[in-house]
Amino acid sequence: GHWEETRVTHPKPEGVDSALWQGDLELRKRREQITLKTSVNLMQAVEIATHG
Repeated sequence: GHWEETRVTHPKPEGVDSALWQGDLELRKRREQITLKTSVNLMQAVEIATHG
């Protein structure tokens, strides 16, 4: 599955062990903390004419 599917965006489902859910929740939060942030700087090419 996609990594964003592992984000906790919903309440604990019924029947899930609380200790298991809590451990998974902590790991998900930790992964989010260490995920690298990336960005892109867009640049435009400029042609420079030579003299001569």
